[in-house]
Parts: sequence; structure tokens; C-alpha cells
Amino acid sequence: MFVDSDDYIAPDMAEKLYRTMETDKPDVVICSAACVNLLPKDASPDVIEWQSWLQPWLDEYVKPTGIYDVPKTIKGEFISVVWNKLYRASTIKNYKIKFPLGLIEEDEYWLWAYMIHCKKYSFINERLYFYVQRSGSIMTTRNGNDKVLDILEIERRIYELVKKYAKIEDYQKILADWYIKTVNEILEYRKPQNLDALWEKFADYMQNYNQSAKLIEFYNQLKVKC
Repeated sequence: MFVDSDDYIAPDMAEKLYRTMETDKPDVVICSAACVNLLPKDASPDVIEWQSWLQPWLDEYVKPTGIYDVPKTIKGEFISVVWNKLYRASTIKNYKIKFPLGLIEEDEYWLWAYMIHCKKYSFINERLYFYVQRSGSIMTTRNGNDKVLDILEIERRIYELVKKYAKIEDYQKILADWYIKTVNEILEYRKPQNLDALWEKFADYMQNYNQSAKLIEFYNQLKVKC
């Protein structure tokens, strides 16, 4: 399991996840998480807005305690973070799963790299992980700079990953939908400075990887609009 340096966990989190792993025999165990606000009173409006959005986002993925199938829509089923989960070391070692160095959104890639090999997961509906937000953290400062375009590189690598380990035709539309959502979020919330670089990455992905008709249509419409 992973714990980010700013965060903390319930004293019995590891035990509860481990016992569930032993009992249910899933590929991964997940628990609910709570957002802890340690932002200063004079935090910027953008940071305050980001903070207000976090707990509802975490709660979107809460479900009754139990065992579930891992669907193909991995990013839509789980929070795209590695820290509220317990994994099997054997899977990590067998597939040599590593984080992509130097890129933001590295958790999303790692999660796909692990979950693409999973069939079942267990969920514990208890807030055992505490996600702390401080002023100056990576999550509150990375918007508005060109590092946000790393997210598109992550999407490209996920496509290659899925193609390596699964039948890519089954994921083509799913990955196209997520790419479209990612681009929309970048333009609306992240506000990158270099739009030319965004179009370049988008065109490369569309031409050399995911050639979904929906993706091509979205690209052409968005390019005219912007």
C-alpha cells in the first residue's frame, strides 16, 4: 500500500484491508477516504474552490462494503490514486509495474497498469485514509502551467499498456471517451499556456494510437471552436 507524505491513515487501516484480502481473496482492497483541510485562511479562491470539490469527488466512488467485478472502465470505477488501496505484491512483481518518472498524474498510469490484470476487488465503506490539503501542495499548484499536458502523455501510455495486455478493440471507445473528458478538463480547469503543444499531442494520439471516429470528430469540432 502507498501513503503520500502529507497524508495519514487510521491506525487499523492496514489490518482491515489485509484481513479483507485474506477473507475475500480479491486482487485489490479499497477503502473510503476523507479530505482534511489544512489550508490557510488567506488561501486563493482557486485553491479554496479546489478544496471544496475534493470530498464530493472522493465520495463519488463510495459503495457498500462487498466484493465487485473490475470493469473495463477502470478510471470510472476507482479514484485515480494509488493511496486508498491494498495490492498484491505478486502482481506488481510479475508485471514489473512502475511509476512513470517525471510526469504528473502518475497514479492514474500505475492504477491502470495494475488493474488491467485484475478481476475482483473488495470495497470497505469506512474512511480509513485521510487526504490532507495544504497550501503549496502539488495538487493545489500545478494548474495553469504546461505540466498539465503530462496528462495526455499518461493517456497515450495507458493506451499502449492496454494494447499490450488486453484486446484493444474492447477498450477503444472507453479510452476515447476518457481522452475527450481529459482534454475538456484541461481546457476548462487547468488552463495550459501552450495550446499548440496540446493540439500536437492530441493529433499524435489520434493519428498514431486511438483512431476512434468519435475522437476524430471531437478533435475537428474543438479545433474550430478554439
